[in-house]
Amino acid sequence: MGQDKTARFPEGFLWGAATSAHQVEGMNTASDWWAWEQEEIRKSQPKIKAVSGNACDHYNRFDGDFALAERLGHNAHRFGIEWARIQPHEGEWSMDAVAHYKKVFASLREHKLEPFVTMYHFTLPQWVAERGGWLNPRIVKWFRAYAEFLAEQFGEDAKFWVTMNEPLVLVDSGFRRGVWAPGRPHGLLGTIRSFWNMRSAHRAAYGAIRKKAKEVGVSVSAGVVHNLTAFEAYDSRNIGDRICAAALNFVLVRLYLRLFGKPADFLGVNFYFKTRSHFDIRHPQEMLWGRTDETEPRSDMGWAIRPDGIATVLRAASSVGVPIYITENGIADKDDVQRADFIIKHLRHVHETIAAGVDVRGYFYWSLLDNFEWAWGFEPRFGLCEVNYGDFSRTPRKSAFVYEHIARNNSLEESLI
Repeated sequence: MGQDKTARFPEGFLWGAATSAHQVEGMNTASDWWAWEQEEIRKSQPKIKAVSGNACDHYNRFDGDFALAERLGHNAHRFGIEWARIQPHEGEWSMDAVAHYKKVFASLREHKLEPFVTMYHFTLPQWVAERGGWLNPRIVKWFRAYAEFLAEQFGEDAKFWVTMNEPLVLVDSGFRRGVWAPGRPHGLLGTIRSFWNMRSAHRAAYGAIRKKAKEVGVSVSAGVVHNLTAFEAYDSRNIGDRICAAALNFVLVRLYLRLFGKPADFLGVNFYFKTRSHFDIRHPQEMLWGRTDETEPRSDMGWAIRPDGIATVLRAASSVGVPIYITENGIADKDDVQRADFIIKHLRHVHETIAAGVDVRGYFYWSLLDNFEWAWGFEPRFGLCEVNYGDFSRTPRKSAFVYEHIARNNSLEESLI
């Protein structure tokens, strides 16, 4: 008999896709992003290509979307609860929003999808933003109260809770560069302050949600999601390139995870980039963002596709010492010509990493649906399912069925390896 070359994943592995509240729900009118979009789009040179508007109308169509995920073989789904809906004004908790998300959880259970809940995915209630947002240390107290409320209302509905998504991305885009809300650079001190307040808020929320869940008699697992980049030298023979890559890896991965990896019962890893750092003082952006050869495949966003980088970041994340879930990994590919190959090649490296002893327990493709991609608007198409923004119809792409086959079989068969 020939050797079985099927790459099997661990029993109980979670297979799903991810969404975030503001990007799919629509009409998130009490949030800072909504307010910033309306203001920014009116400028002569706006930093944003479109306003979110109705987004994918997932707020009204969630049950159909979860039914679609079930038909596509998913057993889990990562989604967000919107803080601005839950607490539209200071001191005011919306029981209408609670009732809505109760229906969301019920729908997930009906469609046999394990809920993986994100409490904060880049958007704040406008009242928090007006008081300084992440620059105000009082946000730690506000975020803790929000976490306690979620645990009290939904503690029985979900086991997995993500306190916040990609804090370093928001710190960089929102406060260092000012290309996302709040929309203007805040200098070194402001950038550091926003980072530290997010770190403190995560720690406070983690403790609060664990404590409150224990009080109400339920078991939860809480963690945080980080976007991690793999750094390597563009030219391994060039000492400048090697030093640059090593420095970036130390500061933006290893040191970052030491500062912001715990407390956590699990770590969520989002992977999109492997950067090939090149030291050139004439082109400093190539040190951080790297250099791409013309022959390399790229996504519609122009991002180089380098699947082996996911193994690099998973090994780095394992240093935190908790289970890992790949909470986002996806490609903008409007014509769906690269997505299936993208998923397969990344999962090959994930499987090899698991075989080498790294405790990876789930994979969530970004995203289930085409959606509002922040400052890029609706142009990038990351979805397993195409969204027609005229009538909001959803159509699974061919790659969605390739992913379905992998998820249902919990393996990459020999033909895919």
